[in-house]
Amino acid sequence: MKSMRNKIKSLFRKLNIVSLRLCAFALNFFSHNQNNTALSKLFIWIRKNSTQRRKDAKKRSSLFVYLPFSLCPLWLKLFIIILMSIGCSRMDQSENERVRKCNEKKETIYRLEHERIFSEVESREKKREKYPWEELYMGMHSKINKEYFRCKGSDINPPIRGEGGKEEIIDCGGLDKHGLPFQENQEFIYPILIDLVNYIQEKSEGTVVITTGHRCPVHNRYAEQAKIMQSSKHQLGAEVDFYVEGFEEKPLEVIKWIMDYYQAGQSAEYNRFIRCQKNPEGLKHPGWYNKEILLRIHEKTEGRDYDNRHPYPYITIEVRFDKQKNEAVNFDWDKAIKGYLRN
Repeated sequence: MKSMRNKIKSLFRKLNIVSLRLCAFALNFFSHNQNNTALSKLFIWIRKNSTQRRKDAKKRSSLFVYLPFSLCPLWLKLFIIILMSIGCSRMDQSENERVRKCNEKKETIYRLEHERIFSEVESREKKREKYPWEELYMGMHSKINKEYFRCKGSDINPPIRGEGGKEEIIDCGGLDKHGLPFQENQEFIYPILIDLVNYIQEKSEGTVVITTGHRCPVHNRYAEQAKIMQSSKHQLGAEVDFYVEGFEEKPLEVIKWIMDYYQAGQSAEYNRFIRCQKNPEGLKHPGWYNKEILLRIHEKTEGRDYDNRHPYPYITIEVRFDKQKNEAVNFDWDKAIKGYLRN
């Protein structure tokens, strides 16, 4: 019943406004035609009255909407604004989607079974080139270069007595006093030694510890006084002593890797290793050799000198033949003494 009454009231209100507008129109018409000032005044009053009623109605509607909003706390106002903006954006998106679907046209493409618009290109995997800083590493370990072969002599090593205890031997100054063997206007270590230790490091995934690389004649005499060692190829940069972390007790496995290195693309004189017949040092393993290198294993109690005071077996690689110059590598006193720069 209440809703019915409200509908009737609103209907009468609308009829009242319409009737006032019709009266105003009639008065305006007659006043202009008959030049009657009283009718004109009445028309102006009716027009003002209807305009004022419309303004009042708008104010009531605006108060109905904005008064509750103004009484809300700040967080609730922000929430309502965000909610309305999201709703509007979603309406725009849905409208755009509806328009797109209305304008969308689908066409079926017909072609023969073996018809090709573009020629097929065979995909091949390309190996990524190394960054400059990656050139210094092999796997997780630093790549070994000739800097690892520098003489380990030092001024702080104490003087020692030679054979018989009569002569006092003093060590060299190490890398502060001299460099590596010098060939073709640059410091030099035989490349096969560098290649082999890096190959072993890659295979083992462990660190290759070089105990002895190059020795100057002074440090060579300090480290080992035996006469047989005075002609060591360490002085030419043609010999290296090392062990591998994680394989300290497995030197034969490391020897096998070195032999495997020569099996790929090498001639018979390189990939065939022969067991040494001579054993001047009295080693448990006399050694193995091919045309290019000689391999020896020193057990825990063998070949101990000043540079090899560690408790592990170690491996020695000695260069026998220079592939680049196509000549045998023999010890030469002139090269050993004069073949490196001094500071």
